[in-house]
Amino acid sequence: MNMMRVLQEHNRSFINWFRKTIFGIDTASKTLTMLAVGPNLNVLTWKGYDINNYSFYTKSQDDNNVVQNSGVTIDAHSDHFSSVVDNYPIRAFVPYYGLIKEIWELDYGEFRVPVFKCQWVNGNAGVRQDKMGFTLVDLQRIGYKDEPFILAAQARQVFYVEDPNDSRWSVVLQGKTIGISPNIDASTLDVNDMPTFSTEMPPVNDENEEDDDSNLNVRKPVERSGDAKLASESDPLGEFMKILFYVYQNPVDVPREANQFGLPEIGAKFYITHADLAEIISGDKCLNIAILQLWTIFMNECGRRRAYQSLYGLLEPQSIQNAKERRQQCQQYIETWVKESQRQLYLGAYLHQAHWQLFVLHPRENTVVRFCSLRKKLDINIKGTINSAMKTITSSFEGMSNQGAPRWVEPKSNVQSGGFECGYYVMHWMWCIVTAGLKDDWHKVNIMHGVTIVSLVNIS
Repeated sequence: MNMMRVLQEHNRSFINWFRKTIFGIDTASKTLTMLAVGPNLNVLTWKGYDINNYSFYTKSQDDNNVVQNSGVTIDAHSDHFSSVVDNYPIRAFVPYYGLIKEIWELDYGEFRVPVFKCQWVNGNAGVRQDKMGFTLVDLQRIGYKDEPFILAAQARQVFYVEDPNDSRWSVVLQGKTIGISPNIDASTLDVNDMPTFSTEMPPVNDENEEDDDSNLNVRKPVERSGDAKLASESDPLGEFMKILFYVYQNPVDVPREANQFGLPEIGAKFYITHADLAEIISGDKCLNIAILQLWTIFMNECGRRRAYQSLYGLLEPQSIQNAKERRQQCQQYIETWVKESQRQLYLGAYLHQAHWQLFVLHPRENTVVRFCSLRKKLDINIKGTINSAMKTITSSFEGMSNQGAPRWVEPKSNVQSGGFECGYYVMHWMWCIVTAGLKDDWHKVNIMHGVTIVSLVNIS
């Protein structure tokens, strides 16, 4: 892999690496931890923002004012490759010029970070210097569309003045630093206060770079753009990571009504730890049984809310595990719970040799539906346990005595491509069945989408 590909892979994978690294150590600062958690997806947007002794506006706000405040520049280190096979890039300190299109304020709970979404001028075709040393830009030559955002704290303001000799080009002038009193309307500032011509850009005040939170008191929004906007499409995993932060030091005591799963109320508590939930983010191991227990509780709540309580019964995952060593206990648990609860269908997540699969028992139809993302051969121990339990159960139904072994059905379903997705598929299948109220047409499970993993911890 050449250097350009290495850099691209670094940019692509950095966020996931950062999250895993921060969540994997106990000494990370609170700021780093909150950055790893990520911001609230409901983002405040503004028409203007005061920071670094500048008053910045969006381009749309500029279009309604006589004062130009949307020009922005930033100096950035950049690796320049002569070709895709170049392994010796040149690192240069390059100024970038653009216009502010949107101003966002990211909320990390403990602190907020303003960022500017900019439209950048192509540095190769859209920036040049004239013989007098002035920088000129062609604002119509757009580039770097995949990197529109900068931290507001890094921004410097510039003005663009049309070149009288060529209207395609604009001369870059340094911005005017101002201190606006809260009692002064920013729109009354006169454009005649334009700073003198200079080919030099003032430096950003380094005092605000000593601490990652130190510049929180030097900025203020100028004017609200409107209601909070959704910065991106729904990101359940991102929202789930925020909750993960609060589980970091204190395990969550999950309320569980044991009798809802055919278990005795013995007062045993059920806890979910940071390590349990971190498995969902890492995706590099088979989900442990605590996660599927929690999901089973959530599915039971979903059935209640959708008035499907008489339709679905949930088998507690721990109670049907190790069918080889605990066959009698597993069989007795299934028989007792089905007879007591009298539901139409029973869903059970089963773990065998580090692989999760889902069973759906339909006693009245003497049918068992099995979902397996690896299409593996069925474990004879759990099959024998379920067959025996179903025979006992069906024989107790009127008109169904002397039933044979249940009919086993394996509908076409999702096939995992890696080694650890099985638990996620089981969760997804359960969600599809319960939320859609499925009793048959099992092929629909394969085409439904939208499982909300963040709901795992929203069940109390």
